[in-house]
Amino acid sequence: MTNKNDYKKKVLIVEDNKLLCEMFKIAFHKNGFDIEISLEGENGIKKISVFKPDLVLLDIMMPGEKNGFDVLKEIRKNMSLDVPVIVNSNMTQDKDIEKALKLGANKYLKKSDYTPNKVVEEAKNFV
Repeated sequence: MTNKNDYKKKVLIVEDNKLLCEMFKIAFHKNGFDIEISLEGENGIKKISVFKPDLVLLDIMMPGEKNGFDVLKEIRKNMSLDVPVIVNSNMTQDKDIEKALKLGANKYLKKSDYTPNKVVEEAKNFV
């Protein structure tokens, strides 16, 4: 029988910067999280329904057909995807932050202000 305390919280990182993904992966693993990574938005949406994360860490600017705003809209449109979303982006204009929060982001982090370890600390507030 699995003890509830044995359950690792799952985080999906939707981020196109491979080096940053590796740094996040190390920081989250060090804190006992199970991690899945998607390098683009469309794939991130697919992984959400399969991986069933407890939290999504989402970049805004990504290659492919869907950027972070599109992913966030899709998550919030589909009620079965009721998962906290932390946006972690270099887009720091007020209009971008307001848009993400209006679309349903739980928190907006400016990449330049947060180390991977600080991002993990923020994530712990939502899982």
